[in-house]
Amino acid sequence: MPKLTNSVKQANAYNQGGALVTVLAFATFLADGVTPSVTYTYAQDGSVATAVVAAGVKVVALDSDKDKVKLDFATQFGASTYVKQTLALVLGGASQEKSAAAAAMDLEPHTYLVTDRRGKRWIAGILNGLQAEKNDGSTGAAAGDLNGYDIAVAGAENGRPLEVAPAAFDSIKAALVA
Repeated sequence: MPKLTNSVKQANAYNQGGALVTVLAFATFLADGVTPSVTYTYAQDGSVATAVVAAGVKVVALDSDKDKVKLDFATQFGASTYVKQTLALVLGGASQEKSAAAAAMDLEPHTYLVTDRRGKRWIAGILNGLQAEKNDGSTGAAAGDLNGYDIAVAGAENGRPLEVAPAAFDSIKAALVA
C-alpha cells in the first residue's frame, strides 16, 4: 500500500493568495499494518503527553490554504457508538506530487496533526487512522476555481481528537521529511 512519503508544499493558492496552513501526517501503522508508527503516553486529562516515532516513519507536511482546513468529530449512534473524525483540507495547485499524495490518502490509513487558531494541536486518527472519504481534483475552468485537490479523510475512532502537548508535537515533528 502506498504511504505519504513526501511533504506537499503549496505552489499556488486556492484563490488569490492567503496564509498557508500546515497539517502534519504519517502512516498510522508500520509495514505490517498492525503495529502503530508512533507510541504515545497520556496525561491524566487524556491528552497526548509524549510521542515516540518508530524508526523509518516519515512524517510529512501538507500545506493547505488558510480557512481550508477543518477537523470535525461527530458522534455516530447506532448498533455501535463511535466518533467519526473527519479532516477536510485543500491542496492547491494540481501536480503529479499532489496527485500521488492524494492517492496515498485514498488507500492507506494516516494520522494527522492539526493546529487550531488558538495554537492548540490536535491529533486525528490516532488509533485506526483516517482514509479518504472525498478526494476531488480539478484544474479549474475560470479564475477563482479550484486548481488542486479538495480532500476529506475520515475514520471511526473511540473518542474525539486528543490535544497534543508541545513535547509530543516536537517529537513527531522531528521525523518530518522535506
